[in-house]
Amino acid sequence: MTFGEWITAVDMKINNACGLTTGDLADQPYRDWYNDDIPPGEAAQRVLEDEGFPFDIDEDGNIH
Repeated sequence: MTFGEWITAVDMKINNACGLTTGDLADQPYRDWYNDDIPPGEAAQRVLEDEGFPFDIDEDGNIH
Protein backbone atom coordinates (compact mmCIF):
# COMPACT_ATOMS: atom_id res chain seq x y z
CA MET A 1 0.00 0.00 0.00
CA THR A 2 1.39 3.39 -0.95
CA PHE A 3 1.30 6.33 1.44
CA GLY A 4 -1.46 7.92 -0.66
CA GLU A 5 -3.59 4.78 -0.42
CA TRP A 6 -2.88 4.53 3.30
CA ILE A 7 -3.85 8.15 4.11
CA THR A 8 -7.00 7.75 2.00
CA ALA A 9 -7.92 4.72 4.11
CA VAL A 10 -7.26 6.72 7.30
CA ASP A 11 -9.46 9.54 5.98
CA MET A 12 -12.27 7.12 5.15
CA LYS A 13 -12.18 5.61 8.63
CA ILE A 14 -12.19 9.01 10.32
CA ASN A 15 -14.99 10.16 8.02
CA ASN A 16 -17.04 7.05 8.80
CA ALA A 17 -16.61 7.70 12.51
CA CYS A 18 -17.31 11.44 12.69
CA GLY A 19 -17.76 13.02 9.27
CA LEU A 20 -14.34 14.69 9.21
CA THR A 21 -11.01 13.90 7.51
CA THR A 22 -7.35 14.38 8.38
CA GLY A 23 -7.52 17.78 6.68
CA ASP A 24 -10.10 18.91 9.23
CA LEU A 25 -8.06 17.88 12.27
CA ALA A 26 -4.74 18.81 13.85
CA ASP A 27 -1.56 17.60 12.15
CA GLN A 28 -0.29 14.19 13.16
CA PRO A 29 2.87 12.20 12.33
CA TYR A 30 1.15 10.36 9.48
CA ARG A 31 4.31 9.58 7.51
CA ASP A 32 5.97 8.16 10.62
CA TRP A 33 2.93 6.00 11.34
CA TYR A 34 2.90 4.79 7.74
CA ASN A 35 6.63 4.00 7.91
CA ASP A 36 6.03 2.13 11.19
CA ASP A 37 3.32 -0.01 9.51
CA ILE A 38 0.51 1.31 11.73
CA PRO A 39 -2.78 0.07 10.21
CA PRO A 40 -5.14 2.81 8.96
CA GLY A 41 -7.76 1.93 11.58
CA GLU A 42 -5.28 2.31 14.41
CA ALA A 43 -4.01 5.59 12.95
CA ALA A 44 -7.58 6.88 12.72
CA GLN A 45 -8.23 5.94 16.32
CA ARG A 46 -5.03 7.71 17.45
CA VAL A 47 -6.11 10.87 15.63
CA LEU A 48 -9.58 10.81 17.14
CA GLU A 49 -8.21 10.17 20.63
CA ASP A 50 -5.77 13.09 20.24
CA GLU A 51 -8.70 15.28 19.19
CA GLY A 52 -10.71 14.25 22.26
CA PHE A 53 -13.32 12.04 20.60
CA PRO A 54 -14.60 9.74 23.40
CA PHE A 55 -15.07 6.54 21.42
CA ASP A 56 -13.21 3.73 19.71
CA ILE A 57 -13.47 2.78 16.06
CA ASP A 58 -12.84 -0.66 14.65
CA GLU A 59 -10.92 -1.48 11.46
CA ASP A 60 -14.07 -0.80 9.44
CA GLY A 61 -14.48 2.70 10.88
CA ASN A 62 -17.43 1.75 13.07
CA ILE A 63 -17.91 3.67 16.32
CA HIS A 64 -17.87 1.72 19.61
